Amino acid sequence: MAINYYSADKTTTEYRVLIKEKSSMPGRKHHRNERQPLVRIDYFSFEKELVFRYADTDKINKADSVRVTVRKGGLDFDVLEDYDVLK
Repeated sequence: MAINYYSADKTTTEYRVLIKEKSSMPGRKHHRNERQPLVRIDYFSFEKELVFRYADTDKINKADSVRVTVRKGGLDFDVLEDYDVLK
């Protein structure tokens, strides 16, 4: 998979994807109560989960869609560059 990443195109593409479901997962060791929010999206007929930081919990709760920035990889798989929620 390193070949896909390091030989990827330099141009990026942004997509706006609706959030299907919101959830959370336990935080790191000794911080289990700081649950990390995650969202499930439908990315070209594949269900994907995006995990955010605990500090972004309020922002995630108010969001209804996600901005996903990807590059086309050398082996024709998408490489995730960045993601953030949109209101």
